[in-house]
Amino acid sequence: MSIVHVPNTRDYWGEVTGTHLIKTTMTVNQDEQIRKFLHFNDNSAMIPRGEKGHDRLFKIRPIIELMRSRFQTIPVEECVSVDEQICSTKARSYLKQYMPNKPHKYGYKLFVISGISGYAYDFEIFTGDENEPEKRVTGEEDLGASANVVVRLSRILPRNMNHKLYCDNYYTSLPLLVWLHKQGIYSLGTVRRNRVPDCKLPSEAELKKMARGASVERVATVDGVDISNVVWKDNKSVMLLSTLAGQQPIHEAGRSKEGSTDQMAKDDYFRLAQLAFIIIGDDTGIVKSIENLPDMHSSLSMKQRKLECHPNMHSKRETSSQSRDVK
Repeated sequence: MSIVHVPNTRDYWGEVTGTHLIKTTMTVNQDEQIRKFLHFNDNSAMIPRGEKGHDRLFKIRPIIELMRSRFQTIPVEECVSVDEQICSTKARSYLKQYMPNKPHKYGYKLFVISGISGYAYDFEIFTGDENEPEKRVTGEEDLGASANVVVRLSRILPRNMNHKLYCDNYYTSLPLLVWLHKQGIYSLGTVRRNRVPDCKLPSEAELKKMARGASVERVATVDGVDISNVVWKDNKSVMLLSTLAGQQPIHEAGRSKEGSTDQMAKDDYFRLAQLAFIIIGDDTGIVKSIENLPDMHSSLSMKQRKLECHPNMHSKRETSSQSRDVK
């Protein structure tokens, strides 16, 4: 039934729209009888709505936990990403979400952590009560509703094993990157400008005066963690935070534009930024093509770059790379 879609379940037994395999397996009355009494949990043990401990997914909780445990039997890849997905439906449910920017605008929202292969290692169905204090594991900080999603999904990552986690600007914040780094997990993500307090990077007006491909970096220490904050001008400005990579080294990368090749100066950091800005909404995450990107320990390290900078915490260094015009 998940392969052949028909408007109504009874159509699988229809004379014209029916499927022979289904019709010969059971009758329509048998199918409806099974679905009528199908249960995955003991309803008598469900805590009523409005009381403490109520689980909105109680009736399917055993199925969810079984799937999660099976997904986590596969060893986690080095590079993973966190993003949301939509399980499309127009069923009448208070858990249904409306996301106008998604291909399927109505459905159940899931937060997923997946690897380069596209394999999902864990997921979380959004119900609105995941951020309750009693559901927080001991030792986890409250970093805000969006950042806490990454905190919960990153529980499956082994600590201090140099895993690299990528996310978009819905999740990224300074406290999140600091917390992940203290857990031994490197991270990189696009970030909203208002989440970087006292930001010393050029304003939008100043970026408009720069050539396409220009970039500026600031490196600062936040709670003992070195964090690179970079803005890159493409069609729009892209701002990133990272404990994983910096602006250097800079390379040239080709970009095709209506049959012609426009050469732009882009470093490895911003090749990743372009992936984060464009591909992060894909079901497989943003880490599809970043296996060869340098990390914080390659080329010029974060600490070496900081030594060249002004000691001001928020204004460590400014590097601008101008695009090259190729005729």
